[in-house]
Amino acid sequence: MIGSKAVLDSRKVKEWGLDPDILPFDVQIINQTVSFYQQYTYQIWSACALVVILVLGLCISLFYYFRTKRL
Repeated sequence: MIGSKAVLDSRKVKEWGLDPDILPFDVQIINQTVSFYQQYTYQIWSACALVVILVLGLCISLFYYFRTKRL
């Protein structure tokens, strides 16, 4: 027996107000929009790492500044 699978466009699914989870058959959704996080994961994590490095550098420099100021 040959299986069949319904293919729906995500824009039309949203336009019609359908929920693919409640449909009685297996549905493949095409043209799904990509979230901001999925699209820019590498850039987001790079920016977070850069901020952490800068904050650590600031803390280290303040530590040495106040340490030498007390002497």
